[in-house]
Amino acid sequence: MKTIWKSFLQIIQTFKDDFMLYLALSFGLILGLLFKFGVPALDGVLLNIFHREAILMNHAEKFDIFYAGFVPYAYTYLAGMVGLEDIDNHTANALFVTPLGNRGYIISHFVIPAALGVLTTWLLYPVFHISNMTVWNVLFISLIWGIIGIVMALLMITASRNKMEGLVITRIEAVSMIAYLVPFFMKGRLQYLFAWLPSWWIGKSISTGNPVIYILCTAVSCTWLCVLYHLFKKRILT
Repeated sequence: MKTIWKSFLQIIQTFKDDFMLYLALSFGLILGLLFKFGVPALDGVLLNIFHREAILMNHAEKFDIFYAGFVPYAYTYLAGMVGLEDIDNHTANALFVTPLGNRGYIISHFVIPAALGVLTTWLLYPVFHISNMTVWNVLFISLIWGIIGIVMALLMITASRNKMEGLVITRIEAVSMIAYLVPFFMKGRLQYLFAWLPSWWIGKSISTGNPVIYILCTAVSCTWLCVLYHLFKKRILT
C-alpha cells in the first residue's frame, strides 16, 4: 500500500506547477457556486423574458446529476493524461514489473483520483445542491460517475497514441457524458440506442427509480471497466 501511495504522490508532483491541477481541484467549488447561485439567477431572468416560472429549476435534478459526475471526471482526466505520458516515455512498462505491479498502477493512477473525486462530491453536494435528490441517489450517482471516470481515462489511453489524440478522445467522451439526459427527454424505444453508454443508465436509474435499473447501471459500468482494464494491460505489455 505504501508503494501505491508513493506512486499517487508522484502524480501530484507531476502537476504541482501546472495550472490544470489547481483548476481541477477547485472545479467542484467553482461549478457548485455556479449552479447554486447562477442557475436560480438565470431562471429569474428567463422568468422576466418568457413570463414562465422555474424554467431551469424544473431541471434542477439534472444539474445535480451533472455536478455529481464532473468532479470525478476532472480528477481521472488528469490521471489519464499522466497515463498517456507514462506510455510515451515507456514508464508504464517499467512500473508494471516493479513491486507496484499492474493493479497497483491502476489503483494509484485511476482508482485513488476517482475516489477522491467521489469524496469531494459527497462533501460539497450538501452545500451546493439545488434539487431534492435522496442521499442514496447522490451516493449511487457519484460512485457510478467515479467508475465511468476510470473507464474514460482507460479508454483515452488505449484508443490514442499520443496526448493530442488523447485530447480529441477526451472531448468525445465529454459529449458522451450528457447521455444521462436522454431518458429524461426522449421517450420510447429510440432512447435505447444510447444504452451502451454507462451515463445513459444513470439517467434511466434516476428517471425511473426502478431498483433493477440501478443494478443494470452498475453492471454495465463494471463491464466497461473490466473490458478497458484488459485492453489497457494489453497495450502496456505489447
